[in-house]
Parts: sequence; C-alpha cells; structure tokens
Amino acid sequence: MNSRSVFTVALACLVWPCAAFGQDQSRAPPPPSHVVGVQFPASPNGIELGLSLPSAVEPPASGVVGNTADNRLISPAGEVSRRLTPPVQGIVFDAWFGAGASSAVREAGATGNVGLGVTGLFRYRWLEAGVAYRAEFGIFSFVSQIPAALIGVKIDPYPWLRFELLGEGGAYVASDVGSQLFINVVSGGQGARPYLGGRASASLPFGDARQFLLGWWLNAGDATGHETLHSSVQNCFLGCSSPETQTFTLGGPSWSTGLRVGGEVPL
Repeated sequence: MNSRSVFTVALACLVWPCAAFGQDQSRAPPPPSHVVGVQFPASPNGIELGLSLPSAVEPPASGVVGNTADNRLISPAGEVSRRLTPPVQGIVFDAWFGAGASSAVREAGATGNVGLGVTGLFRYRWLEAGVAYRAEFGIFSFVSQIPAALIGVKIDPYPWLRFELLGEGGAYVASDVGSQLFINVVSGGQGARPYLGGRASASLPFGDARQFLLGWWLNAGDATGHETLHSSVQNCFLGCSSPETQTFTLGGPSWSTGLRVGGEVPL
C-alpha cells in the first residue's frame, strides 16, 4: 500500500465518527420539565447530575387540598368532618305544634288539648340550659300556660341524629276553668301552681353546618299541690241562664307532644 492510500484511510477514520456524533446530537431529547442539580463535594472538580423529577411529586391540582386559617393543609375528607362536627357552643331555638291531654283540673277529668310552644337553649358541648313557653288549649275546656326553665343534656350518636333530655321547672297557669260546650265562664276560674316535669326530643340536624333541626318534642309534668278555684259560669244552650258559682280543684298531671322545627346559631 502506498503513502497516498494510507493517508486516505486515516482521513476517513477521523471524519466518520465526527459525522455520526453530529447526527446523534441533532436528535437530542426535549428538555425535562423539572431538573434538580446535585453536586458531590467529594469530587475535586464537582460533578453535577441532571435528575428529572417523576410526576408523582408535582404540586397537587387545585381543589385537592386547601389551607385553613392557620395555614394547615386540610383534605376534602377533613373538610367534610369539620362541617359535620357541631360547634362547641351555640344558641338553639325552635317552635313546635302538637296535641296532648291534661288532668290538672280534677273535676274536669282528662281533657284533650291542642298545644304549641317555643324553646330557647344555650348549649355548651353536651350541656343545655334555657327557657320555654307553651300554651295548651283544651277542647271545650280550660286553657293552660306553662312558662319554665330548662336544663339537661344532649347526645349526638351520629352526625345526623340528636337526642335531648331536659328537666323543666316553672308555673302551671290555668284560666277559664269550668268552661265546657255551651257553658261560659263569666268570672273567676283562674289559678296557678308550681310545675315540675321534663321533656325529651329526637331530632335530625341538617344543612351545610347542621344549623337546622327537624324533630319531635315530648313534654310531661305535674302541677304540684292543689288549689281551690271558684268560677262563675252560665249555661248558654238555647239562651244563657243566670250565672252560678262552681268550685274546682287545680293540680295534677299533663302531657303534650308535637313536631319541632328550629335551628342553632354557633357562638
């Protein structure tokens, strides 16, 4: 082989790897989205490696987690749990309508009535205290009013279910004692006795923060002791007769129950 052939072969060996190298560089992959530089101090010159982060460590999508007022992360499940957890304290109010019976006037026996009332309670955790008022209108009979103070407990075995048990103390005020169908009370027929009793409720809290209540009240108690009442009554069947005085005894048990609708304002 002459010197010209040797030179040609050597030149081809030098040019071909450079051309192949250029072609490989023209097909370089796109830059990664996240690159972290890691330097190893053990090397005198330092070595820097490009590491592409996996998609699992990218920031979570908006709406998956959120921040609370104190910058703590809270998940959707935690948000639901926070909404279902009742506040530590609040004001509970309701109105109810129903029916019942009373034996508070001995001579009248057990008489049916239509009842309605309102309740206001301050709640701190499981303890409740407040006031209540209810009125019971006898069917062809006397009318009673019961203002009272309440204290008791509430239990939420489930976020959607609430039980309450309260003691009640106040006054049993009766009026129109002696009235019946066609018999009117002209004067008298009023009295009051101390009242002791209790009430129980089963309710369903609902709403975004359980701020509404739908349930049932059951009230029962006793007008303690006895009081003699004098009523001036007249019979007005086919015309009113002259008034006459009748005597009645106030004191005895009564009960009522009805649908409860209300809500709670957190404090």
